[in-house]
Amino acid sequence: MAIPNPEYFKIISKYTKKFSKTPKRTLAKKIFSENKLVFGKFEVAYDAVRYYTGTRGSLLRAKLSKDKKLTLVNFGSNLKPLNPFDLPESDYSPAEPFVIPTSITKLGILSDIHIPEHDTQALTVAIRDLQNENINGLLLNGDILDMHQVSRHFKDPGRARIKKEFELGLQFIEAIKRAFPGIPIYFKEGNHEKRWPTWLRSRAIEIWDDEEYTIPSKLRLGEHGITWIPNSQPIKYGNLWIIHGNEISGNSRVSPAHAVSLKTHESTLTGDKHRPDKKYVKHQLSGDITTYYTVGCLCGLRADYLPNNDWMHGFAIAYVNSQGNISVQNKEVHNGVIL
Repeated sequence: MAIPNPEYFKIISKYTKKFSKTPKRTLAKKIFSENKLVFGKFEVAYDAVRYYTGTRGSLLRAKLSKDKKLTLVNFGSNLKPLNPFDLPESDYSPAEPFVIPTSITKLGILSDIHIPEHDTQALTVAIRDLQNENINGLLLNGDILDMHQVSRHFKDPGRARIKKEFELGLQFIEAIKRAFPGIPIYFKEGNHEKRWPTWLRSRAIEIWDDEEYTIPSKLRLGEHGITWIPNSQPIKYGNLWIIHGNEISGNSRVSPAHAVSLKTHESTLTGDKHRPDKKYVKHQLSGDITTYYTVGCLCGLRADYLPNNDWMHGFAIAYVNSQGNISVQNKEVHNGVIL
C-alpha cells in the first residue's frame, strides 16, 4: 500500500479505538468482513491495519508521518489525528455512508420481517418474486429479527426466548443464501436488532462488546458472506439514500413517505413504517425531482401491541435506469398476491 488512503484511516481508527487489545490479524478479519466493498480483499485490509498502526516498520511510519492530510501521533492503540492545539479529545465519529455499487443493477429489498413474528406466506411471495426478477443483489433493510424478549416493553413469557430467536434467524439466513446463491447480500441493522446490544450494555456490560455475542456472529453472517451495516450508517445506492427508518424522527398517518421527505430532503427509501408509500417532490428553481419511498413489512399484520393498524405487506426492487439513476418498484402484497 504505497499511498495512504483517507477512507482506510477513518475505518481503522474507529475499530482500533473500540478493539484496542485485539490482535491485528483478528481485527483485520472483522474490519474486512464489515467493509468488503472498501477493501476488496482481506490482504488489503490486513496490510492497511498494519500500516496505519505502525507495525510495518519504521520506513513506512516515516512516510505516513510526512503526509499532511494524515499526520498521526502515538501509533498503535492510541492512533489519532494530530491535535496541535491540545483540544479535548472528541468521541464524535461521523458515520460515512455504506456504498452499494451500481454494478448491482437490480437490488431486492426486504424489510421488517420481525422473525419469529413473520408472515410466512407474504415472505414466500416476496422471495419467489425476487427470484423470478433475477435480482443481482439483496438488502435486508432492518428489523429482520424482532428481539421481543430484550425490548424495553412488557415481555410476553409465552413468546420465543432470545436463544430460539437467534436459531430461527440463522435458519432464515441459510434459507436466503439457498434462494439467492452467489449474489451480494447486505444486512442493515434496524431498531429491533439494536435492542440486543442495548440490553447487553444494561445487563451484561462485561460482554456487550465481545464479538462472539454480536448479531453478525450469532447469525454467522461472515461465514455466509453477508455484509453487516450498522444502524447508524446510511446506505448510498446511486442517487438514492437508504436507511431503515428509525434514524429519523416523526411520522405521518396520512403519508409516511411525506414524513420522510420533510427530514431527508434527498431521494430516500426506508422501511420501519410497515406501509408502502411514494412521494415526489419537484424543486421549483432547479426543476429537479426527489423521490421518497417507504416499503411494506413482511411480518404479521395484527401485532398484539397494535392489533388495529394500517400496515401492509410489501417489498421493493431498486433498479439502475438508463440515466444511471435509481428507480424503485414498490410491490404490495395482499392475501398472498402481488397487487
